[in-house]
Amino acid sequence: MGPRLDYHRVAGSRATPAVDDVPVWVIPCITVRTEARGQGVAVGLIRAAVGYALAHGAPAVEAYPRADGKRVHDEWAFYGTEALFKKAGFKKARGVLPVPKGWTPRVTMRSAQLP
Repeated sequence: MGPRLDYHRVAGSRATPAVDDVPVWVIPCITVRTEARGQGVAVGLIRAAVGYALAHGAPAVEAYPRADGKRVHDEWAFYGTEALFKKAGFKKARGVLPVPKGWTPRVTMRSAQLP
C-alpha cells in the first residue's frame, strides 16, 4: 500500500485510471491464507491499511477489486472483491470500465472514511 503514483502499473493501467485529481493511496492487492479465510482477517487488514494511510497523510484510499463475486482460483483472487471492500467501509467510486478481452473487469472503491 502506498501512494498511487508509486505503483506504475496501477497508475498507467486502462483498467484503473484515476477517478479525479486526489492523490490517493492504493491497496493494490490483498491475500489471506486459505485456513484464515472467512474469519474477518481481510477486512481487518484493509481497515488497518486505511488507518496507516490516514496516519501518514493520505487524502483518500482506493482499491480496484474484481467487479464480480465469482469464486476464482487463489492465483487470481488477490484483487479482492467489491463485497469485501464494502464490508471494510469502502464505497464504489466508479463502475467497470471497458477493458480488453481477457482482462479482469474491476471497479474502483474508495474508503468511506475519507473524502
